[in-house]
Amino acid sequence: MKFNQYVGRNMSNITKHFKIYFNYGLKPYGLTASQGVVLLVLYGNDGVNQEQLIEVLNYDKSVMARVVKSLVELGYIERRVNPKDKRAYELYLTNKMDEIKPVIFDLLKEWDKSLMEFLTEEELLLLNGTIEKINKRAQLKSKEMKENYESGKRKS
Repeated sequence: MKFNQYVGRNMSNITKHFKIYFNYGLKPYGLTASQGVVLLVLYGNDGVNQEQLIEVLNYDKSVMARVVKSLVELGYIERRVNPKDKRAYELYLTNKMDEIKPVIFDLLKEWDKSLMEFLTEEELLLLNGTIEKINKRAQLKSKEMKENYESGKRKS
């Protein structure tokens, strides 16, 4: 099998191209793709903490800390002390999100439409179902690898 025939490589390339697309789409607003994705996750999920964002997005802790810090500095989110645990913080979108929300959602719709417009509804359903299966398996394998590494079964 040639390297360009591997499913993982193709999916990785799609992700890279999305990041490039999203970066350039958000650049006029002073945002990056990573920041846009975090805002997207927070939309409708106010009150989550950084650990929950890390779990959802699979970002490195240091990357997430930088992204959250930058979004706080830009005024898109605020950190509030968790009333149940004064040592923990919850993240909330500010009204500034109202300005950028249509841009983010329009970029996502445009991206999806441009990639999927040549597929039939049946092909799209099959593709989504297949990707969901692959994603679940990928989550399982990455969790397994992490646990093996942390338990010393794999060398670094």
